[in-house]
Amino acid sequence: AQGTNTRLMRFADYAIPERGWWQEDSRDDLSVPLGPLAASHKAMKRSLGKGGANHALIVGQTGSGKSKLLHALILGLCMRYSPVELEVYLVDFKGGVEFKPYAKHELPHARVVAIDSEPEFGLSVLDALVREQRRREELFRGAGVQNITEYEEQTHRDLSRVVLIVDEFQVMFREEGLVARRC
Repeated sequence: AQGTNTRLMRFADYAIPERGWWQEDSRDDLSVPLGPLAASHKAMKRSLGKGGANHALIVGQTGSGKSKLLHALILGLCMRYSPVELEVYLVDFKGGVEFKPYAKHELPHARVVAIDSEPEFGLSVLDALVREQRRREELFRGAGVQNITEYEEQTHRDLSRVVLIVDEFQVMFREEGLVARRC
C-alpha cells in the first residue's frame, strides 16, 4: 500500500491544478500527460498528432490497466483543452462500467457518452463522425488546405479536435451481419 501511495503522490506532481485547466492550444497537436516515467520522474506524454488523423489501439490482458489508461487519456485531454477545442465521443460496450462517471458528471467535452451500448448505436456514432469528417474535407477543399491546422490559419476559424474512444470495440464486430461489415 505504501508503494501505491508513493506512486500516486508522484503522479500528483504531474496533475494539472484547476487554475491551469483548459489553457492548452490544440493547433499544433493534442498531447496528454500519462504520468511519470519510472526512472526519471519526468512526465510521460502521448501526442495524438500534428494536424493529421491518428489512430491507436490499446490491448492487454484483463486487469492489465487498459481502462485506467483510457481514463488518464480522457481526463488528461479534458483538463488541458477546453470544450471549444476538444470534442470527446465515448462509447462503452462493457456494460456501462467505464464511462458512466462522464455521463453522471456531464463532462463538458462529451458530445456522446454511450454506456452499455449495442453495436447498432456504436455504428450510428461512427456514421455521424464520418459525416463530420466529410464536412470538414469539404471545408478544407474550399479553403485549399490539407488539414485542420492549415484551415484554421487560412480562415481564422477554429474547428474542435475530435477524439473517439471505444471501450471493448470488438463487440461491434462480434456477430456477422450488416452492422459488423459497416463498422
